[in-house]
Amino acid sequence: MRRPSAEQNGPADPSLDTLAKNLSDFARLPAQRDAAWSTLPCDDSPIVVGIAGGTGSGKTTVAAAIASRLGEDNLIHLQHDSYYRPLPQTMSIDERAKTNFDHPDALETSLLCEHLRSLKSGQAVRVPSYDFATHQRCEGDELKEPARIILVEGILIYAHQPLREMLDIKIFVDTESDVRFIRRLRRDVSERGRDVDSVISQYLETVRPMHNQFVEPSKVHADIVIPTGFNTVALEMVIARLEQLLEWGNTVPTLEKRQSTPRMPMRRMPRCGTDARPTAPASGASEAGTEVDTSLQSAVDAGGPPLPKHSLAEKNGQTVPDISETSTVSHTRASE
Repeated sequence: MRRPSAEQNGPADPSLDTLAKNLSDFARLPAQRDAAWSTLPCDDSPIVVGIAGGTGSGKTTVAAAIASRLGEDNLIHLQHDSYYRPLPQTMSIDERAKTNFDHPDALETSLLCEHLRSLKSGQAVRVPSYDFATHQRCEGDELKEPARIILVEGILIYAHQPLREMLDIKIFVDTESDVRFIRRLRRDVSERGRDVDSVISQYLETVRPMHNQFVEPSKVHADIVIPTGFNTVALEMVIARLEQLLEWGNTVPTLEKRQSTPRMPMRRMPRCGTDARPTAPASGASEAGTEVDTSLQSAVDAGGPPLPKHSLAEKNGQTVPDISETSTVSHTRASE
């Protein structure tokens, strides 16, 4: 059957040609930095990673998982909640509780940006401490030393453009609203000394409306969206990327450089309980394989190099582990 010509099908869709070209370029070019990475002054400049998401989405869990894998010596963790503005002392606790803490104006984000600039320039900062029970800052700031990776966590960090532009990698932890509410309810009651009714009232009056107005729309600025809260596959991709930056620096190496890097050779391990003795060829073995084995044995008889112990079995398509290793495994199993 003859295929219809291009004229019969009508004019070609130019968007398909553009898509094909983009896919071809993506498949051919190695990984490289986009324009946002060009602002980094050198390979040793800190990498600022933002972790955003709704209340109770699992941001702190993701940050803790990254810190445990990369090591605390390689990173520091800044929480946007530490930068809540102090309320006047004349306000009562009940009046403070009515404050909309989920609006961007409730946080001193400019101070956080100043601290990030200091950390990226190699200077230590003092992060304020905040008491969620009294809605006031506490005495005694926390000293944060510069580190290779800076984790910035908060629900509103992408809603503030100056702060958003300082983030090199932006992650959004996306979790269902009912799961987030249950987590927030448990946390505020057990950790922040609040009762159930106050938590529900705050959620309906300020938390949910501000999430729909500021948090959810800011998800479009994220580079990576981690679904269902704690997603191990997505988290492994993020950690692998950060490990690469720790190893190579901020400049992503070319494909040729990555391929030329020596790597640890893979070592084949024997199966437990496998008979280490070479077995005879099966009845259906090919005649060609038998002739090769005979020629090898003839070379040994003529004074050539010794024949490897497992050549016969390997030539017939069988894999026989090393005798010494298998014997050790067999003795171990026998002793058990």
